[in-house]
Amino acid sequence: MRNTILLVIFSIVYTTNPEWSISEYGNKSTYLKRPTPQSRKFKLNGEYGLWVQEKDNQIIVHWITQESDSGYLRVYKSDILLYEALTPRASSHRIAIEKNNSNQLVLHYGSLKNEDDQHQTKIYLETSKHNQKATFKNVDSILVIGDVHGEYDNLIELLSNAQVIDENLQWKASRHHLLILGDIFDRGYDVTKTLWFLYKLEKQAAEEGGYVHILLGNHEIMTFVNDLRYLSGKENLVANLHKTEYADMYNVHNSILGKWLASKPGIIKINDILLTHGGVTTDFINYSVEAFNDSLYAYLHEDLFNYLLGDSLSTAKFDSLKFLRRLYFFFSENSVFWHRGYLQADTLKKELSKVLKKFKCKLHVVAHTPVETIQQSYDGKIIAVDLFKPVTEMLLLVRTKSKKYKKFKYKINGSLEPL
Repeated sequence: MRNTILLVIFSIVYTTNPEWSISEYGNKSTYLKRPTPQSRKFKLNGEYGLWVQEKDNQIIVHWITQESDSGYLRVYKSDILLYEALTPRASSHRIAIEKNNSNQLVLHYGSLKNEDDQHQTKIYLETSKHNQKATFKNVDSILVIGDVHGEYDNLIELLSNAQVIDENLQWKASRHHLLILGDIFDRGYDVTKTLWFLYKLEKQAAEEGGYVHILLGNHEIMTFVNDLRYLSGKENLVANLHKTEYADMYNVHNSILGKWLASKPGIIKINDILLTHGGVTTDFINYSVEAFNDSLYAYLHEDLFNYLLGDSLSTAKFDSLKFLRRLYFFFSENSVFWHRGYLQADTLKKELSKVLKKFKCKLHVVAHTPVETIQQSYDGKIIAVDLFKPVTEMLLLVRTKSKKYKKFKYKINGSLEPL
């Protein structure tokens, strides 16, 4: 009987969730106006269309050339050439090489004849390990970006003008912490390129004593389970050229980017600030930050995860209570990935206070629910950073000697305004 009740409750949540309506943002049409495919030439080459797998003791490299041509791949370990090969004339290319015992490889790939279509990407084969710290103390400067949704150009402009990256797109923000609060996927044209950029920036920051934190949002979870209702036509074209399903490009077991993403947290705590994509509710108050992220990693790698949105026949082989609990963890409207309540109402003060008290925090920063500009609510205890025009502002929190925070927002043009 209990399972039946839970299923009915979830069905109501699932079908009425605003994220899954056709006109998600009501009359906020400015967010939805995008160039038509005929009005621009898509970038598909280099990291705009790169897919790398680690599978069956092989590294499989898939790439796209902007025009049909013979392709090439050279693989280096440090400065040592390990492998070199050519591909026949085509637009999409694939080469599988034997995996060696190196944790880092540099891929040189692209078009054999077109010098403007020749690229280089470093891959790290240890990034899928779940050993990433998610609680930090004594951090003075924190930068936070909400939903990116494939807006690579906006992301680069915002970070460049805020002096987070230099003219070569290299990290220059010293020991700052930069947080991306999920939803890199869907809607925008350049999701793949954005992911490769953040993949590299995370390593660059670490080498300089800084941090790039990627948190998972509901669109990462949706992509993992092949719910592609918001996938842009251009990103779908990348998968079609590779002759695969888009979700396969981010498979949590064998895709380099998929494994990297699946190791990311759902909650981070910095000083006395709680950060997540949707928002932490009292439904999840019995988790610590570490316990939640450990559970997230474990659940993403269960066989059950791939069937969460399947039909009743495909899910019947799993324990029903366990299935419903996983479903609630990932897809309920009160989950960390989907919650909008703090921004849709001003009546959750008691719930927010309980959450902040449990996690010993004074401030909760969330994304997921779009606003016109970065804003505060609940007497400054909530800051919302998801924007109708994605990645056009960035939150800056500077801790003072009294352990309070000066709050600012960077505009995409580089101007800095008090919050």
